[in-house]
Amino acid sequence: VGQFLPSYIREKGKNLATKEDIGAITRKVEEVKSEYTEKLTHLSHQNNLIVELFRSGSQMHAAMLLKRMEILQEAYVLWLELLHAVHKPEIIGEKVMDCQSFWEKNNLYLGADLRNKYKLAYMSAASHHKYVQWRESPDLIKENMQYIRDAGEAIVSAAELPNIENEFASIESM
Repeated sequence: VGQFLPSYIREKGKNLATKEDIGAITRKVEEVKSEYTEKLTHLSHQNNLIVELFRSGSQMHAAMLLKRMEILQEAYVLWLELLHAVHKPEIIGEKVMDCQSFWEKNNLYLGADLRNKYKLAYMSAASHHKYVQWRESPDLIKENMQYIRDAGEAIVSAAELPNIENEFASIESM
């Protein structure tokens, strides 16, 4: 018993120390797991927010694009009416007023270049018949008519959809 007891106590002491070490290690592992679970939950939440923002942004972008296309279509129809009325003094005033009213209501959808060309077109159309009637210089008449035509080209150009590959590249860069 005298020889057995000290070795038994020593062994029990080692086991107890090992249990304490294992307990400390287990607590550390649990703390790390808890910390990483918390971080993962936070990242998941952030990811969900980003996805939701992207979805709502895409929907807003699509709605804005649709509205702009509707405005451009209306601009084109009014421009065609203006172009056909340019040599009809009895209706040109009404068409110019329609274009001016449209421009005032929708010019922010047109973009700077088209906005300026559209306004210049209806203003040029208002005076075109007088230039012809007064037999102004042919160069002035041609230049004035070109201002009217330029608006149509600008409308068509503004309505062209971007290359789909460029759209995917811009989405991927977000």
